[in-house]
Amino acid sequence: MSEVAAEASLPPGTLTKLVDQLVDRNLVFRRVDPIDRRRIRAYLTARGRSEHARVDAQIRAHLAGLDTTDDTYLASLLDALIARLNAGHPTPAHTSA
Repeated sequence: MSEVAAEASLPPGTLTKLVDQLVDRNLVFRRVDPIDRRRIRAYLTARGRSEHARVDAQIRAHLAGLDTTDDTYLASLLDALIARLNAGHPTPAHTSA
């Protein structure tokens, strides 16, 4: 759970409450890790896998419908932002020995 909390940038207590809600909705279940009994693992239930597939399909359909004609413009804006951020923090010069 602590690894998931770190990856999700959530305090462990908040993640525990979220997982409790997922358990209550029968989307996940918990089991003690058979190798490291101090760890608790969370697994998707059949209902959780079905819900994941449904949401994944919606996201993929939405992404497929996005207009990509502005990709070059967006990339140029991101490059400009990176350049402005780097201007305040120049990279160290490389020296050869």
